[in-house]
Amino acid sequence: DAEIELDEFTKILPHRGRRPRKRILILCTGGTLTMSNDPAKGNSLAPVQGALTSYIEHMREFTEDPEMPEIVAHEYEPLIDSSDMGPGDW
Repeated sequence: DAEIELDEFTKILPHRGRRPRKRILILCTGGTLTMSNDPAKGNSLAPVQGALTSYIEHMREFTEDPEMPEIVAHEYEPLIDSSDMGPGDW
């Protein structure tokens, strides 16, 4: 079982399942799934660091089903609003 090197942008989501489990790596660059109200932008929707992992942590089907794999989520910094992306970001 390989060790995962964690940094401030990488998180292993808690799970109540069996050990050892398969793993899923989610690489998050921004876009719709990261959008949340951003107080720094007058509560308009914007990519918010940690929003995606917070959503997943609160989804019981991911955290309580013993057959689900372990989720490792990495959110890149900065997150990019998909409406602001262009060919240079691809």
